[in-house]
Amino acid sequence: MGTHKINADLDIAGQLVALNSGTIGGSNLGNATILAGSTSTGIGIDSNEIVGKGDHLYIGAATNNKSIIFRTDATSNVLTLDSDQNATFTGSITIPDYIKHTSDGDTFFGFSDADVFKIHVGNEDVIRVNGGATSSEAAVSILCGGGSGATNVGLLLNGQTNGETLKLKMANPNTGGTNIGAGILSFEPDGDTFNIGQSTTHNNMAISIDNSENVTLINALTVTGNIVANGNIVGDDGTNISNIASIKADSYGADADNTTRIDMTADDINFLVQDTDVFQVTETDFVFDAAVKTSIKKRKFAKTNNTDGNADGDIVYFGSTTSMTAGKIYYYTSSSTWALADADSASTAKGLLGVALGSASNTNGVLLRGMVTLSNDSGTIGDAVFLSTTPGLAQSSAPTGNGDIARVVGYCLDNTNGQVYFNPDGTFVEVSA
Repeated sequence: MGTHKINADLDIAGQLVALNSGTIGGSNLGNATILAGSTSTGIGIDSNEIVGKGDHLYIGAATNNKSIIFRTDATSNVLTLDSDQNATFTGSITIPDYIKHTSDGDTFFGFSDADVFKIHVGNEDVIRVNGGATSSEAAVSILCGGGSGATNVGLLLNGQTNGETLKLKMANPNTGGTNIGAGILSFEPDGDTFNIGQSTTHNNMAISIDNSENVTLINALTVTGNIVANGNIVGDDGTNISNIASIKADSYGADADNTTRIDMTADDINFLVQDTDVFQVTETDFVFDAAVKTSIKKRKFAKTNNTDGNADGDIVYFGSTTSMTAGKIYYYTSSSTWALADADSASTAKGLLGVALGSASNTNGVLLRGMVTLSNDSGTIGDAVFLSTTPGLAQSSAPTGNGDIARVVGYCLDNTNGQVYFNPDGTFVEVSA
């Protein structure tokens, strides 16, 4: 029938059926079943498309406070656009990647990859959530620090109820599949304390940290490695440290007065009372301060073994004498050295006697009194032992030669090994025969 133009209103009581069966195909308005306007600047409608060509295509409600509703059938709404500019979707929204902030292209959220959701703010990823197993990143990563008022704060839990404890709980299924959740981080605002523990009660948690960074443990602390402290470890009078294999420190002080203490270095230990040295211990020496009066109730001397010069008693380290023989008896000379003592030489037998404990007096020492093994057998157990007329030896009987010095130097403790209690008598007899 061709094209008919109607220049006035057209009222149709029944259906208006357009028979053109062409497809617009997105932009070919010449195939539209109904065409409003022209093929270059108009709106075309066919059986499954509405297409606008030219300027913007507007869809709106002519009456205020009305909604535009999209349906998939007579009753099922899928999208409602209301007069307050809200969009309500009945089902899920599927997007290829991101939802972006208007006029702010560097702030958006969405999906950067399969199973990866992220929030991007100010041209930086701030949160990433990785689905499934991931070996290169945590399941949830918070990637930002705070601003100038919250330096390096990546996550803030901000409560809204005055005085209420704020808690963060952690839970996870065990190997049997039962969900276990007992790990709690807790903040109590009135006491300004941050607690960590498995109790749901703030004050019963294992670790409490106050706003001065003091840490309080309410129960025992088990440590498998080292405890390193740069400050003080402070307890009360009821605090005990027990079952410790080793404690390393530079100083141990008295609780009542830290001027009374034990100071330690790599080479010595100093015991001080009110900052005054009492005695010092080194690898080789145990030295009391000269002003200290020492009281030793008991001294335990052990019988020596059968090695010449083995000793337990009073030992001196002076005389600068070498080439000595361990187990032999020496006298202290007027030239401040040691020489072999001899009962038939009065000048060597009357003075200070001692037993060499090695080849050098200043290194090995010389025993003045005590248990010692002499270099020769000196008699029968219990016998008095005399200085011998053979230089450096002892014998079981007093010498009898004219001018000999009969001087007891100790008592025999063994029949064959030379073990004696060495204690030279301060008196002696010069034999006249």
